[in-house]
Amino acid sequence: MSKAESTWIESLERFFCFPDSKSLDIIGLGNPIRNDDGVGVWITERLRAETRRLRTGSVRITSSSTRSEYVISKLAERENHMLIVDAVEFESPPGSVLFASLHDTKYGFFATHNVPLRLIPSLSTRAESVNILGIRPLDTDVGEKLSDPVGKSAQRVVQELRRMILGRRGIY
Repeated sequence: MSKAESTWIESLERFFCFPDSKSLDIIGLGNPIRNDDGVGVWITERLRAETRRLRTGSVRITSSSTRSEYVISKLAERENHMLIVDAVEFESPPGSVLFASLHDTKYGFFATHNVPLRLIPSLSTRAESVNILGIRPLDTDVGEKLSDPVGKSAQRVVQELRRMILGRRGIY
């Protein structure tokens, strides 16, 4: 395991150990007809399919390929912890994974959306309980296929999230 990989996995594990009774919303964002831009939706759809049998607990998995800002705003009203999974531009090679608190970001990341996440009013007021799991895209042209580096990272993210969700014992 590379140092970069162990860093995001360790950060994600600490995030999954939140002690309070709040639930967790995992939201996959992206446009599935723009290749790597759809990685967040790809991850949450796989994750939901792999954990479908478990129906009780504290983790809710949602995908949004349209009206993302609206979906996020509605989920933010629940005041749960939020993990937003998306394609994110940052200074690393394509396929790199980044875990960060929205509170610690300067602009809330410019993903491929028009509105930076920190500018969504319902998120900006509770940025300390919102986290980003981003994968650096390689190809956002029109198409429905993840590039090799993004696809490999997406599979790894699904594997780690599944392990952590099952460790918390529950989804709905």
